[in-house]
Amino acid sequence: MTTPFHCPYRQSTLLQQALAPDKMRIAFMLGAGCPVSIRVPDGAGTRALIPDIRGLTAMIHDSLGASAEFKVNYQILLDRFKGGVPASPTIEDILSHVRALQGVVRDGAIDGLNKAALVALDTEICKITTKVVGVGASGQMSLIRMVKPE
Repeated sequence: MTTPFHCPYRQSTLLQQALAPDKMRIAFMLGAGCPVSIRVPDGAGTRALIPDIRGLTAMIHDSLGASAEFKVNYQILLDRFKGGVPASPTIEDILSHVRALQGVVRDGAIDGLNKAALVALDTEICKITTKVVGVGASGQMSLIRMVKPE
């Protein structure tokens, strides 16, 4: 039995052949882990350019937990997950929950959270997320600008 192997020359030839005809469409599917694999200097070691979902959740948790404006409402929101599924919610779970609550709260309140408080939490979570993931690879360009439009 032979062991499968990866031939970079063959792969580059196949890619070149796929790109040669101007009528053929091709897509590159980059996994969600790509930004985590880009390492940047951080003191004596390195850190991911953009954190994974758990890292992003921790950063948002720290930021909202330290905020006088959002600390109480954020804790009320986190308490809604206690004893439920998921046991350790990510920021995706939290933001989805905030948006679901916004849709049902109307003019009332749920656990002391009214629509204005939920919208403010949603907005702040999005601001923090944008700040964290909007970093530049070299400090001069945004990751979004690295991809040239057609």
